[in-house]
Amino acid sequence: MRLPRQAVFREAVPAQLRSILQWLWEDLVKVVNSNDRMKTVGPLVDTASDYGLKSEDEMLLVDAFAADVTVTLPQVASVPRGKMYSVKKIDSSAHVVHITGDADIDGSASLGITSQYVSYTLQSDGSKWWIK
Repeated sequence: MRLPRQAVFREAVPAQLRSILQWLWEDLVKVVNSNDRMKTVGPLVDTASDYGLKSEDEMLLVDAFAADVTVTLPQVASVPRGKMYSVKKIDSSAHVVHITGDADIDGSASLGITSQYVSYTLQSDGSKWWIK
């Protein structure tokens, strides 16, 4: 009779090595950013209606097929300097994805996405948003 894989793993691998492997496995959800600092990958969110980005969000897929959609950035002073958000329009309609916030985005009050699969990554400097 064959043992299930987990049982074989538990029998064949000492407890200390198992805990190290578990720790490494959990760290696979982390990526190295350009500053060689570790950060946890944020959730992928999708919406078909107006959406206010949250601090834990990183990537937003927007379906504006039925109507224009407004994406609101958090208050720039409330997020850490360097925080990034990516917003992507995923539908082929003529509707616009509007990106707005309480601070300028690359010198403009808002940003619009009109074409399918176009995305912008925005980064905070603590007082403004910049297109990366």
